[in-house]
Amino acid sequence: MIVCKFGGTSVADAAAIRRLVAIVADRAGERPLVVVSALAGITDGLLGLVATVDGGDAEATDRAIDALVRRHEAVAAELPGAESAAKSVRADAEGLRSSLSGALGRGLRAGEIDALAGHGELWSSRLVAGAMSGAGLSPVWIDIRPIMVNRRPLRASLALRP
Repeated sequence: MIVCKFGGTSVADAAAIRRLVAIVADRAGERPLVVVSALAGITDGLLGLVATVDGGDAEATDRAIDALVRRHEAVAAELPGAESAAKSVRADAEGLRSSLSGALGRGLRAGEIDALAGHGELWSSRLVAGAMSGAGLSPVWIDIRPIMVNRRPLRASLALRP
């Protein structure tokens, strides 16, 4: 087994994801475990929702979520096999929208911010798994949330940045 970690620029767009899939296909005999970051800029977009939610701006929150979903849909449209990934992203975004609507105006807690930021990786991993399927590979998408332990909340990590 080999672990292949791909950062945001490696999943920046459909062309980058196709390159990622080719790399993984070349290493298929080594049973790669693929870990991906969010599409370039998506984590920042998700974290931008904190201010709109904290400020109670439902319309701005909806517009921002819609823009994030459209970005993923556009990438999925260019990747054979990723059509179902776009559906998963839309469904997850609706769950996110519902969760955030309950937090409008009260401020998000640290754990909620961590969960919010993690949607980018969930969404991009769906796109990558779909693209891998479309390329004839047999990926197994795994939701890491039930087993992942975060010992340092994102908000604490952000506070440590210079």
